[in-house]
Amino acid sequence: MNPKGGFMSETNAADRIIKRVAFLEGDVTKDKMNQLRTACINFSQQSEDPILLVIDSMGGALDPALAFYDFIRLFDINLHTVAAGRCGSSAILPFLSGKKRMMTRHSWLWVHNVRRDIQVFVGDDINHIKRKIEIDLEETMIVTQRVISTIQERTNQTCEVIQKLINEGQEFNAYISPEKSLQLGFVNEIVDSLTSSKQG
Repeated sequence: MNPKGGFMSETNAADRIIKRVAFLEGDVTKDKMNQLRTACINFSQQSEDPILLVIDSMGGALDPALAFYDFIRLFDINLHTVAAGRCGSSAILPFLSGKKRMMTRHSWLWVHNVRRDIQVFVGDDINHIKRKIEIDLEETMIVTQRVISTIQERTNQTCEVIQKLINEGQEFNAYISPEKSLQLGFVNEIVDSLTSSKQG
């Protein structure tokens, strides 16, 4: 399968190198998340060894990313994740699903406010449009809280700290360095290779 958003297997004699590798590159889409779910199930049926998900994605669709996070947690998949490049927006959710989370030293994380599109058509009644906006705002608040709760669950940071990161990402396009990610609990290790790492 194409490695972009797909998967492949590899073996190595070094004990710390994870033998099964999956990739999430480019936009997060429903199809890619479905492919990764299938890959994780197949790998899990082969053995209980860790699966490595390598991520270089600045996000995309939010709902499939949340669904993938829930899937990994629901079935207790032995998934390890590594940010190799830029990992941001909805891609942060598959990244956080890992039991062990790593980051290469030249990578960055990025979080920002949840954005949702409202479809309004010419000729729509004004009250209909107002109700659409109300529903969208309600749903956006719910999804935003889910994302914050997920980050809080995995990092043990307060809502205030997470909201500050989100605001800085939104307003200033501020990225989170590997060192800060390690300090905040987004990652467990900064890695140069799978055989050498910097732990917190």
